Amino acid sequence: MALLTAKGLSVSFQGVSIFSDVSLSIEEGVKYALVGKNGAGKTTLFRVLTGELLPDDGEIFVSSAARTAYFSQNPVFGRGRSVIEELYENFSHLRELHRRLEKAAEEMDRSPEAFSLYQSLWEEFERKGGLDYETEIKKVLTGLNLTSLEQSSVDTLSGGEKMRLGLARLLLSQPDIMLLDEPTNHLDLGSVRWLAGYLNAFRGSVILVSHDRYLLDAVVTRVLDLEGGSLTLYKGNYTQFRVQKNEDMAYQEKLYQRQKREAEALEAYIRKYKAGNRSTQAKSRENRLKRLTVVDRPARFQYRMSLDLNGFQESGHEVLRVSKMRVRDLYEVRDLHIRKGDKVGIIGPNGSGKTSFFRAIREGKPGVRWGHNIRISLFDQELSLYDHSLSLTAYLNRFYDLDEFEARQALGHFHFSGEEAYKIIGSLSGGERSRFKLLTVMLESPNVIMMDEPTNHLDMDFIDILEEALSSYRGTLLAISHDFYFLKRLCRSFIRIADNRFVTGGPGLLDLEAGISSEKKDGGKAPEGDQGEYGVSKKERNQIKKKKEMIIRCEERIHTCEEALAALEDQMHARGDDFAFIQSMEKERRELQRELSDCYKEWEELHGAEGKDPFND
Repeated sequence: MALLTAKGLSVSFQGVSIFSDVSLSIEEGVKYALVGKNGAGKTTLFRVLTGELLPDDGEIFVSSAARTAYFSQNPVFGRGRSVIEELYENFSHLRELHRRLEKAAEEMDRSPEAFSLYQSLWEEFERKGGLDYETEIKKVLTGLNLTSLEQSSVDTLSGGEKMRLGLARLLLSQPDIMLLDEPTNHLDLGSVRWLAGYLNAFRGSVILVSHDRYLLDAVVTRVLDLEGGSLTLYKGNYTQFRVQKNEDMAYQEKLYQRQKREAEALEAYIRKYKAGNRSTQAKSRENRLKRLTVVDRPARFQYRMSLDLNGFQESGHEVLRVSKMRVRDLYEVRDLHIRKGDKVGIIGPNGSGKTSFFRAIREGKPGVRWGHNIRISLFDQELSLYDHSLSLTAYLNRFYDLDEFEARQALGHFHFSGEEAYKIIGSLSGGERSRFKLLTVMLESPNVIMMDEPTNHLDMDFIDILEEALSSYRGTLLAISHDFYFLKRLCRSFIRIADNRFVTGGPGLLDLEAGISSEKKDGGKAPEGDQGEYGVSKKERNQIKKKKEMIIRCEERIHTCEEALAALEDQMHARGDDFAFIQSMEKERRELQRELSDCYKEWEELHGAEGKDPFND
């Protein structure tokens, strides 16, 4: 049964078509993904389906009994209410019934009619879910990590907390059709996993716009692909859709090329023999050409770019050492060692202190030691830029010393072409700002990249490009993310910050956080007296500890050699015209290089030994 049907929808803005002749049917109980690049019109289609925006053409039919609810990026709440009061608003009819029940109960001793009224009200209260709604509220509060904020005023909530509250309110409204626009933007991995389970158990229909591939694969069974202004329906989850679409595109391209060659051959024959003694055959082929319907070439948007992050100067082998650093009043980092080329995923619930950890190591708090020749670039959640009033070209000129031609060339590479190169930074959408921020990261040539939720606001195609670039990145990556697929593809080492603990480990920590591990939640706790190598035996931990001590001593020597070599080369450069001095220092430089080479060799042997450390294996 179709709860919602749309036929021939068309929308344009200022003469530019967003989509045209779009038709769809939303079946009861079916979960759909709506996919397409940023700017394809997904949010516009949602606004049309909810009646917020009138289409230029087309019509929408909604079942008379169906209720539709839309989760957007800008939820609005009643001023002065607490979080729990905001959620109780969904059940105001049940709360009123409960008040009437209490009143009828008080009057039963005085009036025989009150008992009959009480019985009738109780049956209605029970039928409408009055016995379960408090439990349902608690379940959603826990799942979306809002329990500690129950009594907080909505006016004091952060942007992320308001988004989670808006999602909670929508889920509890129990509509027949949910339209969810990027519901995971402020959810941690645990909450994403919980949401997937909730939506799977939900009996109504869902249309889901999300960049979270884990959620899409876990929930949806149909994919609506909005591309080039047209909408195409595919069966299966998101991964199955990607395979199916690629196969369809390859087949359509093959069919187009075959029919194009046939048409070109007919045209060539007609031109050659139209006026000759084979004019009859030429006329026959002309009729055949008229009847030939050449299919349109498959039009697929693709970012024609490759993001290269490897144009940097090498850092020293030891990138970051943290010892006995307290992060606010949340947890202590007792011993952390990041080496050149490590790719480390940082996971944990919202509010556990992941961004605070980034801030602490960037500020160089006591206990933090950065290695030699470190150049850091930060991709933060706020996508911070120095001046929002500048155009993109002016920004690159002022802060990166690019002239207009160089700036436009760089911007074009990131799909800011034509007049888009002169957009004001303050007017950029989330996706555009993310792309521009990545351009600035590339221009900074960092050998250490720190990223806080980098996939927020990016469409799937650009996430693929980002993952490819980071996969081939030879520098050091520290990434806070709730995107399970992103972390799984890129990172081999993980830091889990939760329950006032800072735990290091291998991929098992990610599986634990995403709920894939068969271990219970408590299984992720670090062994007593350890920083936290998850999932290894006591014997293995002892091996790891012994090897760590040897590696630490080796890396201390590497660090000392690197600093001494850098200082010596600076002296030689400063006195480059003093041949006698250069000659006397050259021998010392060669000895330092030999010692450094021996240290590297020793480190590699230790690193490849049995009893591997799951954090830096």
